[in-house]
Amino acid sequence: MYCVENIVMVQLQQAKLTNQRLEEEKSEILYELRKFKGHSAVNEYDDQMVEKARKYDSALKDQAVTSTMLYATQQERDKFKMENEKLKRELANFGPEFFEEIEDLKYNYQESEIRNAQLEEKLNELCKQFGVSL
Repeated sequence: MYCVENIVMVQLQQAKLTNQRLEEEKSEILYELRKFKGHSAVNEYDDQMVEKARKYDSALKDQAVTSTMLYATQQERDKFKMENEKLKRELANFGPEFFEEIEDLKYNYQESEIRNAQLEEKLNELCKQFGVSL
């Protein structure tokens, strides 16, 4: 599990670095926009820069959401792995002998039920024969 946590931490660090790089690029773009603002010939260029800034913002949000979902999914997967391992360890204690013994116990229980019913019938017959009530 430590290996998985390390991988997740590396991925989160990479995501943070990517976010930081995108923020820096966004800052550069916004600086460029402010620099060229006021020049009427650069309006088309301004529109492109604004569009790029929007795309970077969108990419940052998408990456943050994806990183968070990835981390949550990996945590859930690890939880299920641990639970699965625990159940495997528990089942390892129950070999074929255990299940054979269970089947024998079920058979013996059924036989006992039949024998009890027969004995109750005999007891009722004897009670009637000797006039004794239960």
